[in-house]
Amino acid sequence: MVIRIGELSQESFSQVKKDVVLLPIGSLEAHGAHLPLCTDTIIAEALAGAVSDKTGWPVMPVMQYGFVYGLREFPGSIVLPEELLQAMIIDIAKEVKRYGFRFLAIINCHIPNSAPITHALFKALTQEQIPGFNFTFPGYEEAYSKYCESKLWRPGIFHAEELETSIMLYLREDLVNLEKAKRNYPTAPITFGYYPHSWKEFSEFSVIGDPTLATKKKGELLFNFFVQNIIEILRSALENSNLGI
Repeated sequence: MVIRIGELSQESFSQVKKDVVLLPIGSLEAHGAHLPLCTDTIIAEALAGAVSDKTGWPVMPVMQYGFVYGLREFPGSIVLPEELLQAMIIDIAKEVKRYGFRFLAIINCHIPNSAPITHALFKALTQEQIPGFNFTFPGYEEAYSKYCESKLWRPGIFHAEELETSIMLYLREDLVNLEKAKRNYPTAPITFGYYPHSWKEFSEFSVIGDPTLATKKKGELLFNFFVQNIIEILRSALENSNLGI
């Protein structure tokens, strides 16, 4: 059973397991013509729910906005400043500690959120002694090589392509329109990665990779891979006495 903190009474909340609390984070961002703007949010919330269902760890309400970087100029993208995202995570971490949880586990499915999340967790750990984890598609390279047929555009950069589209087909097929999916491997400028480019400068589409190869079955395999990876890492952390609050 998924334990959603927002649906508990105060009495029920006081009785939940205090090992780990899960915080899903997504974004509102352009994902091509075939996926909804809330793709990252849907995936993050579903992953957190599946982890909760298998472990009994409670899950917080999803954070639906994130730090949108390269796709900031595409229609529908809403940018949350990274400083605000970090401040929110640090304050949530303080509350997690106040209630006696050992770990805050952030399940993030918007890649540009990852750096601000890591910086926030570093501050929470070093300034407040609150340990936390940043799970942004953990083990994606292994998952991609096992279950996807297309190639990655660049290491660590995938968006609205085979992986995300497959998972969305598995979770919310009603929101996916594969007929509008387009393969896109744009040529980026030599300064890409060294300068804060908007992807509008070199790509007509808000897709990086090949979503046309996505299937629901691949999505199920990918989704379960990430769920299991998150659980294994957290269970290992719980057994490591050096990582406790």
